[in-house]
Amino acid sequence: RLSYLGGWLPLSTEQAERATRLALAAIAAMPPTRGYVGVDLVLGEGVAGQDDRVIEINPRLTTSYAALRSAVEENLAEQMLAATGGTPVKLTPTGKSIEFDADGSIRRQNIDFMPNSQVNG
Repeated sequence: RLSYLGGWLPLSTEQAERATRLALAAIAAMPPTRGYVGVDLVLGEGVAGQDDRVIEINPRLTTSYAALRSAVEENLAEQMLAATGGTPVKLTPTGKSIEFDADGSIRRQNIDFMPNSQVNG
């Protein structure tokens, strides 16, 4: 039996690129959407992405939003609204490692380095 346990941030550059590619491909395969969309995915061990999978696409923000808003200095909701109006946004990482549970609870710690071998859970 499978269950969602949460995840962590930040992803390595390679993992972030894989996650972005997979999420954009999943959204492109759907009929046009409006509003917030959350893509739940798992990055597998294969560095080429062959084991990466989309779990589901949600018509709302997902639990990871709680972690994402803690991962940047700016007001994430404000930046998302600006982006919908076409305003370019730049987000500044807080420099903290963030772990989040399925219930949205967050744990933060300072980081210097996130190994490439770790994957989003």
